[in-house]
Amino acid sequence: MGPGFESLRVYEEENGLQFALLAQLVEQLTLNQWVQGSNP
Repeated sequence: MGPGFESLRVYEEENGLQFALLAQLVEQLTLNQWVQGSNP
């Protein structure tokens, strides 16, 4: 593992947090649309 691996790991952790928040937001939006669409 080279010296750039540590910075890459930190970069992935920061982006991973943003990705988790984005995925959670998308999940809520799609879930709300599905619930509204299933109601008569």
